[in-house]
Amino acid sequence: MNASDTSNDYGLHDEPVGSGNHEVRQGECVSSIADATGHFWEKLWNLSANRELREIRKDPNALLPGDLIEVPEIEPGEHAGATEKRHRFRRKGVPSVLKLQVLRLGEPVADKPFTLDVDGHLIRGSTDAQGRIEESIPPGARAAKLVVDNDGEDIRYDIEIGTLDPIDTTTGIKARLRNLGFDPGPIDRADRPEYRAALAAFQERWELEKTGNPDQKTRDKLKELSK
Repeated sequence: MNASDTSNDYGLHDEPVGSGNHEVRQGECVSSIADATGHFWEKLWNLSANRELREIRKDPNALLPGDLIEVPEIEPGEHAGATEKRHRFRRKGVPSVLKLQVLRLGEPVADKPFTLDVDGHLIRGSTDAQGRIEESIPPGARAAKLVVDNDGEDIRYDIEIGTLDPIDTTTGIKARLRNLGFDPGPIDRADRPEYRAALAAFQERWELEKTGNPDQKTRDKLKELSK
């Protein structure tokens, strides 16, 4: 089975979508594009010109390189100044909040202290009862380093922010599988046996029907665990 067959059979969208004057680059999301162009992310996301992108991708924090988004010119007096940018950093907007779950052998690393370095900005806290971390980050953040103290054993992650492809793409599914400890092989669009084996192992772990297919229930669980 090739990549296009997988996309057609399970409702994936491996090809770029949308229309507009800005082509999404790797690592960009609606928040980072808005921050770079002086807009508020909600305004860009909700433009009528971006309806197709919004309806297909659904998540403004996960776009595929090559997707097109309309970014209008800033009208006189509309440009977001430094004060507004600081306000947007603090607000609870979807794309400016980093959410992740720390797992060890498939089990949550619960109630453990962590240090998160986001582009040089240090954040300290503790994972919750499900091993989750949720922290506000600057819209343009690109990388983070996470260290979790698991009873004297440091668990370390190098995190690339904004590089996760949408959940309805093969690359997005593979990346989430890898982040959760299930090796799908190379992060590309190819439908390899190791990708299907990783899907099956994930389904078995979370008591889903073990088909090895990227069906909707499997994608929903991957998305839930990757929030």
